[in-house]
Amino acid sequence: SKVPGVFFVNWLSFGGVELDFSSIVGWSFLSQDFATKSGMAYMRVDRPGLGDSQGPPCSRCDLQQDLNAFEAAFKAFKLNPNVDSTNIFVFGASIRGALAPVLMQNENPRGIIVAN
Repeated sequence: SKVPGVFFVNWLSFGGVELDFSSIVGWSFLSQDFATKSGMAYMRVDRPGLGDSQGPPCSRCDLQQDLNAFEAAFKAFKLNPNVDSTNIFVFGASIRGALAPVLMQNENPRGIIVAN
């Protein structure tokens, strides 16, 4: 059966979203709990040029390129056959908390969570 989802929109820095369990800090604990305890599908997305992402180096991307990448990732998340596309929450972290509503202006998430 399909499960609700959480789409994590990370901070604006050049840090990736991959978890490093050897030095778990606040965001890592939060991500780990969403991924392992919530019973929800959980998607974290690196900015263009970071981690396993595609695209030019992150330092050369502008805001619109970042937003386009997150929009494409959100659309892919909604198409996941295990995710209830009508029950996805968007979690905006740091400055992305302010950008999450802008990012979702053409979507219909179940809710937007902001931690800034």
